[in-house]
Amino acid sequence: MGNHGRRIAWPGPARELPIPQRPLPGESINSFLRRLAAVNHIDSGVLLADLAGEICLTDHRWEDSELDLDDQAMTRLATRSGNPPTSLRHALRSIPPRHGRILGGKHGPRWLKWRAGHRPVRACPGCLAMRSTHPHAFVYLDPHRLLCSRHGYWLAAPAHAERPFPLMRLPEVVHAHRHHLRFRRRHRDNADAAVSQARVLINRIHARGNYLRERWDYRASLLGASRASMVTALITYPEVIALAEFVAPRRLTRPATADVTAALEELGRRLGAPYPPNPPSSDPVLHWLRQKVTS
Repeated sequence: MGNHGRRIAWPGPARELPIPQRPLPGESINSFLRRLAAVNHIDSGVLLADLAGEICLTDHRWEDSELDLDDQAMTRLATRSGNPPTSLRHALRSIPPRHGRILGGKHGPRWLKWRAGHRPVRACPGCLAMRSTHPHAFVYLDPHRLLCSRHGYWLAAPAHAERPFPLMRLPEVVHAHRHHLRFRRRHRDNADAAVSQARVLINRIHARGNYLRERWDYRASLLGASRASMVTALITYPEVIALAEFVAPRRLTRPATADVTAALEELGRRLGAPYPPNPPSSDPVLHWLRQKVTS
């Protein structure tokens, strides 16, 4: 940006910019401010200075931090972008201060340093095109919303990816997402914990050996990923949801020892491939089931 360390003021009352912008649901404040500046051919640092009245700009924070705006700055941003203040506050999201290291003062706009697990993801290109000519936006989404079923994009792409992954060649992922939403409706309080546990187990299976490896590598090849590890969350998503449906009823009950073998057989049916016979004691699923037996 070239404004490092300078104080810039944009005097006068706030007025709507020539090209207004509507926020995406859950859009990052950082993302929306940069998008509004870009379509109006304004330096994003100058627009941020306008929201603060006067602020010392620090260029490096745009790429790895989030903005937190006080009420006065949010109202000014609403005026500049042509949105009702209440609607803008409802749509935009930041990260709770407890999830981000504060890099600024207590008042006015401040920077929050992202931490693992609390980063926004690239917005669906189809959804964005309906609201803006700008090609990029970032949104905060819950884990069960990381797929846009309307336009068929996986939104949790790696940070270096230029756009979310299209899923035309992976219909099983879209099918799994429908299962995921139904699963959450059925199990309510237990669903998210079951999916988190299933994700941990599948990640361990993926890292350990050859079970389902051919299936996952094939999906990665359809995505054009040079390494399956780049897209692990996507290529293993159908199995995560299948395993979550296996985990959910067992999280709150203690199976009998004799049920462990039958449970592994059931899991193989759910995953569409027989679970390896006589797995070692270190096997992730076997270890989890035995912990349930002895707990």
